[in-house]
Amino acid sequence: MPYRDWKLAEKSLLLYSEIELLQEHGIYLKEPYVKPIKTERYKGIYELRIKLGSGASRIFYFTYHRDTFVLLNGFLKKTDKTPKLELEKAKRYKKDFEQRCEDE
Repeated sequence: MPYRDWKLAEKSLLLYSEIELLQEHGIYLKEPYVKPIKTERYKGIYELRIKLGSGASRIFYFTYHRDTFVLLNGFLKKTDKTPKLELEKAKRYKKDFEQRCEDE
């Protein structure tokens, strides 16, 4: 397996293991793994924080009916500040999911 493919597989494994942590510990998983977005505009959205070597990745999610976690979107973090574009995308996806569930 070429080095590039191996590194990609390694990162995928790290992402998957962090998602499994969320699945296993649920709402009891806290920092440094999970952090709530603390503004009213993004209420109910959390970030799953994943360390990838010298970088970091984030996956936004929210809790649906207390025991279901809906993964919204993810990105590679390149600066200390979370990009507003990514937060807005997560907010849109959350709203869309909730509206579709109401319609069922």
